[in-house]
Amino acid sequence: MPAEARGLARSKHSGKLTCVVSLLLSAVVIGCGGGSKTVAVTITPTTATVKLQATQQFTATVTGNDNTNVTWSVNSVTGGNATVGTVTTQGLYTAPANALNSSSVSVTATSVADTSKSASGTVTISSGATVTVFPTAGVTLSPGETFQFTDTVTNVIDTSNQSTAVYWYVNGVQGGNATTGTITTTGLYSAPAQIGSSTTFVVKATLQADSTSSGQTNASVIPVGAPTLSAVNPSTVAQNSYFEDVYLNGSNFTSTSSARVNGSAVDTTFVSSTVLRARIPAADLDTAVPAFIDVMQQSGVLSGVVRINIVAAAPALISTTPDSTTEGAGSLSITFDGGYYGSETIAQISGNARSATVTKSRQLNVTETGADVTTAGLYSVSVLNRGLP
Repeated sequence: MPAEARGLARSKHSGKLTCVVSLLLSAVVIGCGGGSKTVAVTITPTTATVKLQATQQFTATVTGNDNTNVTWSVNSVTGGNATVGTVTTQGLYTAPANALNSSSVSVTATSVADTSKSASGTVTISSGATVTVFPTAGVTLSPGETFQFTDTVTNVIDTSNQSTAVYWYVNGVQGGNATTGTITTTGLYSAPAQIGSSTTFVVKATLQADSTSSGQTNASVIPVGAPTLSAVNPSTVAQNSYFEDVYLNGSNFTSTSSARVNGSAVDTTFVSSTVLRARIPAADLDTAVPAFIDVMQQSGVLSGVVRINIVAAAPALISTTPDSTTEGAGSLSITFDGGYYGSETIAQISGNARSATVTKSRQLNVTETGADVTTAGLYSVSVLNRGLP
């Protein structure tokens, strides 16, 4: 081939090579600079607690595409439903009328431009109910003793499916166990049969219809021991009192300890393991003779006995009903209100003793005769107890 022809061929070949290389470079440049952005979705808030039938506004933000529209769903149901709650196209969530056993749902915003991209917020559904366990101050028991806990549920939304029933737990275990003590479905707690030292357990009641609503108190179990009673304050009380509260000092008292007066149980309030408050009723205060108090454990174990003196007291007169009558009206029944009235109490009108009947330790029925009120004026009335000035 002539030299001129070879040169031309190389020139043409080189031109084609240059063209191919240029096309490849152009393709690389286009590939590097012409790709689309990645779609991302965010939601606020990511967590929320919503009461039954209340609302929560969610907001979704879409980046990476001009189409920022989203589809809202609750637990994968577009728009939600009456069971899990509903959500509008603007992200406004409304909780259901009745609490769910799961107590939480997921509100999701899904990108319309790329349905593989979404974001979710967790909603905890609360009934708004308040559970209170009594006694709120807790109890103190000996091993093996039982105690009845009670509960109240307030702020319950009145719907046909709403329930105030609760589940009972001890230290987070429904029904408890042999180590923590057991509790029945009605709240009857049985302390563990054995403990190594004083131990406190948490007793909790959780609303069956809403696990987010619960209340709790404590059960302290102390080593077993016979109660001791060292003193009663006050040690002297008035005869014919309507009632008398006394404080018992000692040791090894529990919430099931019962004070007894002359062998009969009386209302007892546990203050601490060393103090009880006992209410002596009027029936045990009607005579001026000593009474004897002791403490009995649930197991039947008794403390020693402490004497309390009941002494006669002067009666009190506060008012009469009626407080007036008309001249010549004849006999009249009058009620004396005061205190410390008993079988030995005498009523007087103008210094004359009159028939009196004790209806309560603080009330007398007195019969006034026509001879007591003969002319208009003021007349004195009084009461006294025999044997006292």
